[in-house]
Amino acid sequence: MSLIDFYNYFQEQLKRTFGELVEQYRQINEQFLKSIEGFIEMKNTRASPNMKEYYYYWERRVYNALIKMVLRGIIKFKYLISHPTSK
Repeated sequence: MSLIDFYNYFQEQLKRTFGELVEQYRQINEQFLKSIEGFIEMKNTRASPNMKEYYYYWERRVYNALIKMVLRGIIKFKYLISHPTSK
């Protein structure tokens, strides 16, 4: 794999993964959290003090998913650098 191919591969993977994560985050934020607050608090502010712990939980889940994604990327990058293929 040439350096240009390697770069293009990682750029495409980054775009795809980032797009998927953004969409999943929007779905959680716009649909799920809003619906839960509307059902429990009868409001749609997404800023209810009573929902603070719930929002914190989901923010941590998103944060942890991003950290895992970055770590997997680093591990894969390290593997690809240390195991070059000859073409």
